[in-house]
Amino acid sequence: MTLPWDQYDLILFDFDDTLVDFAAAERHAIAAVCRLIGRAPGDEALSVFRAINRALWRRHDAGELTRDEVFRRRFEEFFAASGATGDVARANEVFLAGLAGDATLLPAAAELVAHVAQHAVVGIVSNGHGPTQRRRLRAAGIDAHVHFFAISDEVGAAKPHPAIFAEAYRMSGLPAGKRTLMVGDNLTADIGGALAAGFDACWVRHGQAEATDLAPTYVFATLADSWAGAKCRILTS
Repeated sequence: MTLPWDQYDLILFDFDDTLVDFAAAERHAIAAVCRLIGRAPGDEALSVFRAINRALWRRHDAGELTRDEVFRRRFEEFFAASGATGDVARANEVFLAGLAGDATLLPAAAELVAHVAQHAVVGIVSNGHGPTQRRRLRAAGIDAHVHFFAISDEVGAAKPHPAIFAEAYRMSGLPAGKRTLMVGDNLTADIGGALAAGFDACWVRHGQAEATDLAPTYVFATLADSWAGAKCRILTS
């Protein structure tokens, strides 16, 4: 099965781990925090932080925590787990600055975004910190092909809440009823949210187990796989 990209009027992408390599940015950012608190950066510190951060963001996606609570608690818990002390707010500032300085695109992301922007409105829908995400988009070098960026920090709602998807559609400027596709790696935030909003959804699995309670419109192992299929279809049409 190939993904019929040209059948959509609006294509929405998740940002982290869909278009850009968040793992690389996270490694860079937590290393900066470790240097700030006098701890050696490395895989152990990164693993501890990732477990804490992801658990807190899942609670955020479920509506249990605000963004600011995640920002504060992730470093409170990281410091406690690491036996360190420090300024939690400053650690978060250093972490966000580290993220902003690393926006490595995943394979085929640049080519795919440039291609679909020729025939569809392209938007990014992201749960994150507005200034940081916008700096990363510019650093990634694909901002010329992106018509708008709906960020939870600025919209006032986070995926999978329907309000952020409704705002993304409004930002597109399209009339009601246009075919919309959401592309993302997070089953709950991206796929579940998009399907609930009435959009088609393409799940980029990245090795995750198959969904059992959701039915994405399309499933690909990587973003590059979806693009390879699109190129083959275009070349043989």
